Amino acid sequence: MQTNIKQPKALYLLFFVQMWEAFSFYGMRAILVLYMVSELKLSDMEAFGIYAVSTALSEAFAVIGGKMGDKIFGLKYSIYLGGGIIALGHMVISIPGGIINLYLGMGLIAVGTSFLRPNCTALLGEFYKKNDVRRDAGYTLFYVGLNLGAFLATIGCAFAADLYGWHYGFSLAAFGMAFGLLGLFKFNSILENKGKKPKGATKVKLVVYSLFVLVMCPLCSVIIYLHEITIYVVTGAIMAMIASVIYSVRGLDKLERSNVYSILIAIFLLALFYGFEEQMGSTLILFAERFSDKSLFGFDVPAASITTVNPVVILLLGPIVAILMELYEAKTKKEIKLYSKISLAFCLQAIAFSVLYYSSKGGLVSANIIGLSFGMIAFSELFIGPAVYAHCAKYSPNHMRGILMGSVMLGHGLANLFSGALSKYMAIDELNADLGVSIYTDGFFKILIMCFAASIVLLIISKRCK
Repeated sequence: MQTNIKQPKALYLLFFVQMWEAFSFYGMRAILVLYMVSELKLSDMEAFGIYAVSTALSEAFAVIGGKMGDKIFGLKYSIYLGGGIIALGHMVISIPGGIINLYLGMGLIAVGTSFLRPNCTALLGEFYKKNDVRRDAGYTLFYVGLNLGAFLATIGCAFAADLYGWHYGFSLAAFGMAFGLLGLFKFNSILENKGKKPKGATKVKLVVYSLFVLVMCPLCSVIIYLHEITIYVVTGAIMAMIASVIYSVRGLDKLERSNVYSILIAIFLLALFYGFEEQMGSTLILFAERFSDKSLFGFDVPAASITTVNPVVILLLGPIVAILMELYEAKTKKEIKLYSKISLAFCLQAIAFSVLYYSSKGGLVSANIIGLSFGMIAFSELFIGPAVYAHCAKYSPNHMRGILMGSVMLGHGLANLFSGALSKYMAIDELNADLGVSIYTDGFFKILIMCFAASIVLLIISKRCK
């Protein structure tokens, strides 16, 4: 049985933009914790705190960025605005100046990301009809673009930082985002007339909200600087934003309310999953730096470059998974249940942490083993990330698409805060330095148990659902 899998042209342009945004973000992420611990001489606990709050803010403000995209700036302009602020943030970090530049740059990146990501994803959704069978495959391919950028970043930025200095790595991240914006500007016509500024957005509103965006940037920098206190404020703010989304469904009909609630449940599961997955940007990077032989498949590499395995797996297997799922659903004329996909994702993640747990019990760990675990985590992402985005795009009421896409990013914000809390249990300081690798071993064991438990519960729920 044949199936038409030709995708809209806009997918490939937005794929390109998302790829270079991911290049800038994951290039920065690959070296950020190592930079703070090695260059700025911060403790594990402080580095994990800054990492958790700054990445959480990038996601937390996504509801605001998504709402402004819907109501004020338009989806397309919001992408330009967000990308420009992101590039500026990386440039600030790349200027030698110590921790102050770090706070300023991370604040800019947090605000820029909150505009670019939800509106880019929402704009893609406008090119699919309500029951378009290409949607899941399209979002999986879009997800592959993100990981292509991550792959290039973990090679380029990690090696630039290792060979020439930390600030060259951050400079390369800035270049990546600027290049993505250039491509969007050059081929803007592909987006047709979609994502334009809404009719109700007056010049006065544009000026007022633009000033608000300017204020958000230094505000985020202060929040990151006061991370030990503001981590609780950010957590509360994210929960309040989610509560506001729940409150906003009052005026919807029964079916729309049910759809929004199903999206929020999926977002919660996404937050739990990525809370474990985000260990790659903090705990696992330091684990690889301290307790691996740094020889990956016969080549000596910087610890940050081991994360390259993650996007490589998604690049190789992502298109295959997308095509197989579409062919299966076209043949059986029914969709694979969302909870079944998420259950499989948790199961694969549990296996990955099982590998880390058993290998770390012996002391020094082969970088190949760490790479294998990263690859397994990457494979597991293919069954939850694209599925939740596609579920959101399919079931979001038209007037709430940007807000709900921003809510998916709120889930990522909660994941980063949850990840930061987990990381602190695996931090090494003067008091527990003698315990060494056993600190990580204990943490890996607890994570694998939680992942297996989540997988079993979701499998049972999936079997009971129609």
